[in-house]
Amino acid sequence: MIVATALAFTASTSALLLAGYLFGARRGRGVRAAMVQTLDENVARCRELEGVATAAAARAQSLELDLRTAQGQAVEGERQLQIDLERSRAQLLELKQALESARREAHTARRTLTTFEHRAREEGELIEELRRQLEPLRQEQAARGDHEQQLRTAIEALVGRVDARERDDGGLRDQVNELLAPLRERERLSHALARVDLAARGDAALPGLMDAIAEVGGFATVLISDSMGLPLASNSHAVDAETRAGISSLLLTLIDRVEANRQPPPIAAVLRDEDNQLILHRVFHVDGGRFVLTAVSKGGALDPAALDPALTAIERVLARPLAAIA
Repeated sequence: MIVATALAFTASTSALLLAGYLFGARRGRGVRAAMVQTLDENVARCRELEGVATAAAARAQSLELDLRTAQGQAVEGERQLQIDLERSRAQLLELKQALESARREAHTARRTLTTFEHRAREEGELIEELRRQLEPLRQEQAARGDHEQQLRTAIEALVGRVDARERDDGGLRDQVNELLAPLRERERLSHALARVDLAARGDAALPGLMDAIAEVGGFATVLISDSMGLPLASNSHAVDAETRAGISSLLLTLIDRVEANRQPPPIAAVLRDEDNQLILHRVFHVDGGRFVLTAVSKGGALDPAALDPALTAIERVLARPLAAIA
């Protein structure tokens, strides 16, 4: 009986221990599974946070690059604005000088016209004097037929005086037209060149513009060269373009020497060669570069500012990216 009781107690104790072990093992597997799941979730969260950190770093680098680009553009814009301001000041000074010249020429023309009107009044007075002198002669001819020759002689003398005065007035009119001719030609050329606009694009931009300037200005040769004396473009019928471009570099050398002596640099020069050709060189700047526009004419007078109205279209072409005109 005692043995049986001991065996039963031992069996029950063993069953209780086994049940506790099984419960602990099951509980440990649950905890382990929960810990593994938590670890996986933490790993996934870490990866997500790493992605966010990487994106934030890339965004920071992009913003830093944009900031540097914006700063560079601001500096370049300020420099370009300064260049445009200097160019506008130079053009304003040129326009002021041209206006003063036009005023002086207009004053001269007004004085000449005043002289012409004065002579016209004198002519009217002379005609009236002729009538007064003819009237007694007509009366005398009616009374005395033998004085016909004398009357004819007097009339011829007076008519000769009138003809001489008319010839003088014609000379005065020609003188007025001669004085006004350069001003009229300058205005015509200025308006024509100011209306030159660029229709071509790409490779034909500069040559097409040179052709347009040559046509409206009546120039035999029109070309543009750089600071090294190399031709960039010329009109279709240009003669000795490379030679004239090289000659223009000598003008730039002269300008450099003038500036070295602290004198205002020339911007235009008109030369006449032995073949009676007029060569106009106009120096201008675009984006820090120095260029020379050269025109050759076989006509009459050529004003140093004749090519100025065409510079706006040329500067618009040269200011484009190099790929657009290369």
